[in-house]
Amino acid sequence: MHVFKKGLSASFPIFLGYLPVAIAFGISARGIGLSVIDSIMISALIFAGASQFALVSLLATGTSAAVASIAALMLNLRHILYGLLLAPLLKRVKFSTVAPLAFGLTDEVFATAISQLEKIPKEKRILWLLGLEVGAYLSWVFGTLLGAIGSSILLAISPTFAPTLSFALPALFLVLLLPLLQGATMFVAALTGGFVALIFHLAGLTAFGILAAGVIGPLLGFAFRRRFAWNGM
Repeated sequence: MHVFKKGLSASFPIFLGYLPVAIAFGISARGIGLSVIDSIMISALIFAGASQFALVSLLATGTSAAVASIAALMLNLRHILYGLLLAPLLKRVKFSTVAPLAFGLTDEVFATAISQLEKIPKEKRILWLLGLEVGAYLSWVFGTLLGAIGSSILLAISPTFAPTLSFALPALFLVLLLPLLQGATMFVAALTGGFVALIFHLAGLTAFGILAAGVIGPLLGFAFRRRFAWNGM
């Protein structure tokens, strides 16, 4: 329990970072008409920020649940690489422990674990990692609960808040995107991704547009960076 609590303590910065984003997710989920229970269950069962926002965004456009779920799953494939990088740092993991460790692995958990696991005795690393993941998970579910219930209170006070809640998701994406547009590479990637997503959306293929934008935008940004670096030399 001491090692587990150490991991739980290490999750505090993640806890603080997840809370406002999870609240925003709860608000966004309620904004497209999902119930409080539905909103919380999405966070409790999926626990993947970007994929959850993508799922809600696709459902809001009328995309079928099956297609939206596949898109969310595709966005999470990067976690396979996270697992491959973390596995050598852990003592042999029992099969019964693999599923909880995999479920709790997020971008922020991976970043924290990869930088701190080597400082921990190898036989204690699994318990420490579980504590880290539990702290992050509780923050995400609790934040979603706050956002979903807060939205319900606003709607109970006045139904006129409904259009505002519907705008929460695109507003959040805009707020998260703006600080990233400082470099030319990131600007090219974001602009290309937005253009690709718009073309697919106008063609009635919104779900595929999100996947295409997520691949083409970064690839073009990477190509631009390499060309820019080569010209600079």
